Amino acid sequence: MAQTNKEQGSEKPFKLRPMQAGDLEAAANVCFKAFNTFNKLVHIPPEFEHIAETIGAYSSYATEGVYGFVITDKKDGKVLGANLIDCRDPTAMIGPIAVATVRQSKGGGRALMEAVISTAKKLNMKRIRLCANLSNPISFSLYVKLGFNPHFSCGEYVGILKPSNPTYTSLRNLYKMANLKTEKQFSECDELHKLLCGITRLHNITSDSKAPWPSILLRDEKGQVVAYSTGMATVTSHSLAVDLKAFQALVACMSSKLLDLEKKPGHGWKKKELRVQFHVPHCSPQVIRWVMQNGFKLTRQIVAMGSGSEDSSFVHPAVVNKGIVYLNSIDY
Repeated sequence: MAQTNKEQGSEKPFKLRPMQAGDLEAAANVCFKAFNTFNKLVHIPPEFEHIAETIGAYSSYATEGVYGFVITDKKDGKVLGANLIDCRDPTAMIGPIAVATVRQSKGGGRALMEAVISTAKKLNMKRIRLCANLSNPISFSLYVKLGFNPHFSCGEYVGILKPSNPTYTSLRNLYKMANLKTEKQFSECDELHKLLCGITRLHNITSDSKAPWPSILLRDEKGQVVAYSTGMATVTSHSLAVDLKAFQALVACMSSKLLDLEKKPGHGWKKKELRVQFHVPHCSPQVIRWVMQNGFKLTRQIVAMGSGSEDSSFVHPAVVNKGIVYLNSIDY
């Protein structure tokens, strides 16, 4: 959550209500400004490059199983903050949550969090996940007070594996790459996720892979899926690979997709957006070492958190299944 001041006091100069169609643009603007203002304050890169990203993030509010809330000014009805919870899979995902900078410290963030938590409880969701920026102790403290436990920390890395890299061509050709776009492919990736991570996230894989950024999967010579990414060009995606080599090939293939996209006229992306971006957990030091040795830059540190009756015993998939590479999204 983008918030810079401590929430305190009993005054509530806002109204909490479900998100409506007319709130989308205003909520997206609040999110865009709040996150980027905070990131500038703590000297980390902007969270979002353009408003279309936050509009996309909140546009799912009208989807069945996704619930959005806003806080509005009691006087003029202006949207001051927003939050979402996606309950389509057995693991509920919270965010993005944001409160307008000028109206922080008034309890808006807590109200928005309590609204989505209450929704999850009514739906009997047994696992609720979110990620917090480790540069924001206020938000982290709020989440802990609301019952969330820190599961693992990770670094966010940005870069691209260029064709001039000695390993680029061999990694690019190691497996057969395909665009992730069919229902069969979504199910195959979900089966891999269930096998390696223990839970399904079919709806999340499906919705993320239908977004405008590239999403891919890799198959071995037997046709088995060994890795996939729902979009390494954005932190809202996640990626999974059976081992380090499959992850490296995934990075090479995604880099290739983005480099090809850059050559196409009218692609609509800014050049600095055409780079690979992902979260690497600190429990995977071999992955961290490889990405940093190949020119990827650490931009920030985040912590993945969870709550719910089936979430207290969480162990990172890469700890349970030694050798796999799981790169979480900004949700989980």
